[in-house]
Amino acid sequence: MANGTITLNKCYYIKQGDTKYAINGKNDDLNQVTACDEISQITPTILNDNINNIEHTDEWKKWKLGENEYPIFE
Repeated sequence: MANGTITLNKCYYIKQGDTKYAINGKNDDLNQVTACDEISQITPTILNDNINNIEHTDEWKKWKLGENEYPIFE
């Protein structure tokens, strides 16, 4: 088993029931974690804009709207 640290940027989660925080109790922060009331708020446009705003060295896949209105990779 490997140990390490993962840095997540521009994460989204759906507020449901007692869910008040994202991963690891992280508070909402527009630069890192955003709470949404429904899946329709997480659009391919927003996700693709994030690709351009997050520093990365690998080529990332783009998003599109898939079945059931969920964003999926192209």
